[in-house]
Amino acid sequence: MLTNKDIEKLTSVLATKKEVAEITKEIGKIKKGMGEMKSEIGGMKSEIISNTQAINEVKLDTESLRESIHELITTVDKLAEPIDTLRTEYYAVSAQLDRHETWIKKSAPKIGVMYSE
Repeated sequence: MLTNKDIEKLTSVLATKKEVAEITKEIGKIKKGMGEMKSEIGGMKSEIISNTQAINEVKLDTESLRESIHELITTVDKLAEPIDTLRTEYYAVSAQLDRHETWIKKSAPKIGVMYSE
């Protein structure tokens, strides 16, 4: 049979109904807080997924721009050689024209043609 001493020992170690009610109330608050945190985490996950999708779209756009720039550089390189050739030809034609003008100026008096600039 239990003695008063035994009962005192048990009551000092075991929780009372009031303490159990308080603990239950605290557990409810914790559960509610965890539920709120869970919904916040869910919202954060959807934001992370949305941000990840946006980053992937930016990566695709960047890759597309990189390809376009590469194509433009290639096109400019292909145009550079013909332009250089045309410049060289222009200088040659200009030099030839200067020579012809000099010849005309020198030969005009000899053949009796008046030359005016």
